[in-house]
Amino acid sequence: MDLSQGEDNIYVCGYEIFGEVHYYIDDMLLINISKHGFSRVQLRATMGNLLHYFLKNSPRIYVSDDEIMSEVWERNNLRASSHRLWQVVKELNYKLNEVGVYEEIFSRVNRQSRFSVKKDHIVPLYKRRNK
Repeated sequence: MDLSQGEDNIYVCGYEIFGEVHYYIDDMLLINISKHGFSRVQLRATMGNLLHYFLKNSPRIYVSDDEIMSEVWERNNLRASSHRLWQVVKELNYKLNEVGVYEEIFSRVNRQSRFSVKKDHIVPLYKRRNK
């Protein structure tokens, strides 16, 4: 991408997952763009925010449960709990499967209170801001 107009004009609008699935942040939409078939899944707000948080933080080694609950739930004036986090993670994995992501992109680390994200399979998608 040509950055000659400055990086202030460019922002992350989504992510490519395993080369065939795109996640668009603003629409909370997962779309399989492969040649083998087109599918799409609309995510609910908390699930979309959770996926965005995992993808945005994929360069990090770990993301803690407490941090996720604070940034995804409490920041949006929702009540957070470990059970709710577990439930939404499970539902998110089902939604990812629906669009063809069969390998886990995030996983629990040794039953500890943190997740790891497979950063090698996630690529940010950029868009130019309207002037």
